[in-house]
Amino acid sequence: MTAAGPALAHLVVRVSRPDRRAALVDLEAPDYRELFFVVTGDEAVSILAFDASDTTFQDARLLHIPRPRRWDPDADDESMVVQVWEAMGHSR
Repeated sequence: MTAAGPALAHLVVRVSRPDRRAALVDLEAPDYRELFFVVTGDEAVSILAFDASDTTFQDARLLHIPRPRRWDPDADDESMVVQVWEAMGHSR
């Protein structure tokens, strides 16, 4: 799937869901690749993020936050990306 909108026209979004509560979000563009492993619990959301395209920072980032009120583990792929980006925005 390719994300909608002119700014994201070249962004390829792949989401696999090995479990209803877990998702692997893979984002790719010509010079960008970032992976997010997302686990949704009853009270918290955990996100392990790795920017494979950033050669200056080779460590993953881990975010564990109280589950946002509107968090939807069943969101469609693009909505899942938006949820992850919004959550990760608090840690960048």
